[in-house]
Amino acid sequence: MITFKRTHSAVVAAVLALSLAACGSSDTASHAANGEAGPAAVPQVDTGWAVGTDDDGAFQLKRQLNQLTLAYSLAPGSDGPRATVRASVFPCMNGEGNEMAEESFTPIDDESGQIMTVRDRIDSVIGRVASKCRIPEEVRTDITAGFDGKYFSTDSQRAAISGS
Repeated sequence: MITFKRTHSAVVAAVLALSLAACGSSDTASHAANGEAGPAAVPQVDTGWAVGTDDDGAFQLKRQLNQLTLAYSLAPGSDGPRATVRASVFPCMNGEGNEMAEESFTPIDDESGQIMTVRDRIDSVIGRVASKCRIPEEVRTDITAGFDGKYFSTDSQRAAISGS
């Protein structure tokens, strides 16, 4: 009888362990097996485009969509204005923590040419962080939605910094 009770206890423990393991999704389990953060670790947030200035007087447009943050800034400088586009990812989803890519450039006076330059730089920095991190395609494409409208509606603020 004692052997039967021990066998029964071992079987019950094994069934409980298997049922608990089955509760996790296969996606979460595969992330854990690879040492990656699971989907639950990705923030589910969309801040929309925020407009502001930093402590140094630089103009900023910034948006976070889930784990990807995109920022455009325009700062006054001794040689004229300087624009910077930055993409950062947290968490990286490849188990490496954070990734960031940034490009700085001198803005041009032509508005249509300027927006094309900014869009090209945005694509470049997003592509660089995406090559190191797994970012869902819809996040990569959706994060720029509304940028052009915010960019043109802030024309007077950008002109005040660029001196034009």
